Amino acid sequence: MGALVEVLTRDENEIDTGKNPTAGMMNSSSTGGNPTAEKIAPYALLGMTALTGLVDAVSFLSLGSVFTADMTGNILILAFVTARVSGLSAVRSSTALIAFVMGAILG
Repeated sequence: MGALVEVLTRDENEIDTGKNPTAGMMNSSSTGGNPTAEKIAPYALLGMTALTGLVDAVSFLSLGSVFTADMTGNILILAFVTARVSGLSAVRSSTALIAFVMGAILG
């Protein structure tokens, strides 16, 4: 019990004195504390998110309602097929999902 009180008191004192108890965690990121990389990272992630969405939109429209970039969409399509929504293919979504899992397993 005494150790818990000491930890709580220490954490409160660090916060009160302006120290950030999580500051050390941020420096262990893949950017390595590089200020330029830290500024660019949000834009790079935003760009990759947009590109993934574009790939999914194109594949969904051209491959017959199959997502290639994100497997969550294929799981949702399988749920809709189970609910008997017309116009969706369980075979195509299952094939994409199985191929993704096999690729993840084989590396």
